[in-house]
Amino acid sequence: MKKIVFILGVFLSILIFSCEDNNNNNNNNNNNNNNIPISELYGTYFLNENTGYNEFNYDYGENFVFRSFKEKYFCIWGYIGPSSRSYAEMYKRGDYYYELSSHGVPLRTIGLMKGKFRHNSNDSKYDFIGIYSSDTNFNDTIGTFYFKQINRDTINLK
Repeated sequence: MKKIVFILGVFLSILIFSCEDNNNNNNNNNNNNNNIPISELYGTYFLNENTGYNEFNYDYGENFVFRSFKEKYFCIWGYIGPSSRSYAEMYKRGDYYYELSSHGVPLRTIGLMKGKFRHNSNDSKYDFIGIYSSDTNFNDTIGTFYFKQINRDTINLK
């Protein structure tokens, strides 16, 4: 059984890191992830689930911190209880970020996240929108999420 888990882990690692990122396209669309400076994405984001992008309810009160940005990786930090903190690791393939595993208690128990950043030109902030899926294949959608940047971190926490 341990051999199967090891072989599966090696295969997934090779598959994830062998995918090419299309950074060489000349798309001037601001909704393209490649045009967003990483320094703009650090900060606090507000989460709404399954409600639609234009229906944010700021009284809901779930805030998350996006940090540790690298070229193809970042973390979403948040509280999963009154004082327990957890995080999700998001890895980039193409224009999308995928959560490929959870560490201890998952940050979002509804499922694994797959999402994409987009520029919200109305108030010059960024959103991270996407789906929840039940496994790392992301073939099913069991919910949607909408993270809206409410505060940009200028200290760039790492």
